Amino acid sequence: MKCVRCGRLVGLTARGMRLFDGNYICFKCFDALGFDKSDRKILNNTYTWNEIKNGKEAYLNPKKNSPLREYTFKVAGVTFDQGDGDPQKILKKYQAENCDRDYQYDGMTNKDIKEDLNYDDKVYQFEPVEFSPLLERMKFEGKDAIRVSMDTESDAGVLVIGWIPADKVETVNALLDGSVYDIAGAVTGGKYKYLSYPDDKVETETDNFGATITIKIQIQ
Repeated sequence: MKCVRCGRLVGLTARGMRLFDGNYICFKCFDALGFDKSDRKILNNTYTWNEIKNGKEAYLNPKKNSPLREYTFKVAGVTFDQGDGDPQKILKKYQAENCDRDYQYDGMTNKDIKEDLNYDDKVYQFEPVEFSPLLERMKFEGKDAIRVSMDTESDAGVLVIGWIPADKVETVNALLDGSVYDIAGAVTGGKYKYLSYPDDKVETETDNFGATITIKIQIQ
């Protein structure tokens, strides 16, 4: 891969690192922006090119008054092995290890569900659980693609879980090229309850696990 700033060849080596948005930067350029060796994180860093390209001082002191706009995308391919194992097992394990077990089903009892929910409305056992995503821009079958990985916060490290949907790649690429403020992921799905019709009975089912990516940009 080429350094996003100078065009030199660089990879995950002592010469440089991959950024959070999938770009690469050589350490010579990284240091030229005002960073130093203590800032270098070859793996699992949270830098994006748009955040650091104006230098370390600008990175540490972003415009706090700039309004933000938020875009959320579902991750595709989470029911297929992407090379690091079954994403369903990866997402399920992450949810189990990071969910708030003291707050389930939005705090609703079965009685609450009967009284307050419409038929077939779903209330999930756990709220979406946040994770740190890595978006990697690449070519797949000759077309632009963005692969999605998650930091599992375990010995397993960063694992591939899916892709930005093909029809959203152009949009996401444009956002990544803008003034990115934050990129966050969330694990969704799992066990849920609903009020069935016509039995008027609270039932429990399980959805596939999924993931969403939310990109916040600063509006100039």
